[in-house]
Amino acid sequence: MEWTNEEKRVLIKYESLTTNDPNEIMGRIRDRLGDACPGYSTITRWLREFRLGRQSTKDRPHPGQQSYVVTPENAAIIEKLVRADPWLTYQELEDRTGISCSSVYRICTQELGLQKKLCRFVPHFLSDEQKDIRVNICRQNLNMWKSGGQAIIDRIITGDEVYVHYYEPKLSHEAKIFVFEDEEPPDMPKRDKTIGKVLYAVFFNTKGLVKAVKLTGQKTATALWYTTKCLPKVLEGASKRGVMLHHDNSRVHTAKLTEEFLAKNNVKTVPHPPYSPDLAMCDFWLFSGLKHHLRGLFFETEEELDWEVMEYFDSIPENDWKEAFNMWRARMERCIEAGGDYIN
Repeated sequence: MEWTNEEKRVLIKYESLTTNDPNEIMGRIRDRLGDACPGYSTITRWLREFRLGRQSTKDRPHPGQQSYVVTPENAAIIEKLVRADPWLTYQELEDRTGISCSSVYRICTQELGLQKKLCRFVPHFLSDEQKDIRVNICRQNLNMWKSGGQAIIDRIITGDEVYVHYYEPKLSHEAKIFVFEDEEPPDMPKRDKTIGKVLYAVFFNTKGLVKAVKLTGQKTATALWYTTKCLPKVLEGASKRGVMLHHDNSRVHTAKLTEEFLAKNNVKTVPHPPYSPDLAMCDFWLFSGLKHHLRGLFFETEEELDWEVMEYFDSIPENDWKEAFNMWRARMERCIEAGGDYIN
């Protein structure tokens, strides 16, 4: 028995009454239709149609030559659909309107000025309260900067932890190379989940690297390690008088044991808003540069990895460390202007 496209859509609609999982629906339909089962993208597209209220499983009528004409009426129809669902594809707009795909493309790009852009990935969906906290802390830090000037900024040591793998694969756009017509591009392996990694706690100030402490003897960083192994080495590498520590709000940094250690050693902390890697110098500057430097490199031993990491830190010009703090100030100003939203 040969199934028509409409009959397959009826099956999709029937299964959608009990589940919206396209994989589960595809499995059920494949049990019935075998190789005639619709593809995953087809099932997903029709599930979306039914969720948006479509009842009919028939093809939409195509109004003939009118579908190839770019008119204000057709532009208004497409604008309404896109405003209601900006995730629509050109194919889906064609299916819904009966307008040819080429005309849909012309209307979107030329008449409506639409562009397909990637959504920006952010660490966290910020609530209004969290945005207010980001703004308030930025203002507090900027006021400290303004009242104390460069002298107080030079007292700040900022730091965080980072895992560095024995192999960091290149990003897709970085893995492109020139090849001649008769050549095949070489293979570029992905990072295996079992590949080794090392955790470093890295701290720096306006003058440069203060200390990079490697985690040894345990798998994860704890408050006990942070206060007995890490921070003491950091304070040894800096002038203890008037030191101010800036780190994020991870559990290791905000634990009671950490707070007690800092109070005992008269180390003041610079406030940092929660869920804010875009305002942490290690995240938006130092570690991103380190990962970029290590991409595509293989390390067979921990000693080789240690050497390359320290070599990278040593290669950073002295003025760049100070400039990172200026970037931090600019980001706090932009965060205030953006009402607490994430910034690029």
